[in-house]
Amino acid sequence: MSLAPGKAPPAITVNSAPASQAGAIVAGRMLHTMLRGRDVDVSLDFYQRICGMRLLRRMDFSEGRFTLAFVGYGEENDTTVLELTHNWDQREYAIGTAYGHIAIGVADIFAATQDAAAAKLRTPLQVQLHLALALEAGYQTGEKPVMAALVETVLSRQPDDREPTLTRHGYRLKDMVEQFDAKPAEIRALFNNKLEPARTAELRDRMLAAGLPI
Repeated sequence: MSLAPGKAPPAITVNSAPASQAGAIVAGRMLHTMLRGRDVDVSLDFYQRICGMRLLRRMDFSEGRFTLAFVGYGEENDTTVLELTHNWDQREYAIGTAYGHIAIGVADIFAATQDAAAAKLRTPLQVQLHLALALEAGYQTGEKPVMAALVETVLSRQPDDREPTLTRHGYRLKDMVEQFDAKPAEIRALFNNKLEPARTAELRDRMLAAGLPI
């Protein structure tokens, strides 16, 4: 995908992979890393006053009830920056749940996502979890959202829509509910990253212990 002048490359979030497996991602650039916090103003004070970073941009999303703030030592087009996320209704985070993602910019996001999926993401649940941010409409280059066609034709953004596919791969919602002593709404919330942190950690530990490759 060609980039418009002055535009940052689209973002893709992936697991780490050896260079020999990464394909198109090798030519990418790290754009930012994301951390969550319960008080964005306190976080901004720390990174600006103590660390000497600059506030590059801040966006408040009242409908989604969250705030994004980008800070760094240089402009986003030239340097790697830090994205601070404040979910207004989230007051506490368990150890390890405040970390969000690393965003890597690539020239051809279609090739990069295909390579990443082929190299590391073996199951539909892994694709749902680890490539979700690459498919969000907010990551735009030019006038149209990046990956819009792929979102519509290949990967669903809602686990409910994916249920027939999950079933073919051995992930049945009913079985997961019974095996992991969870409610259907909890399983859906888990894979939408909307489950509260303590319960998220508990269910993921159980799934990993059972050998579920999430």
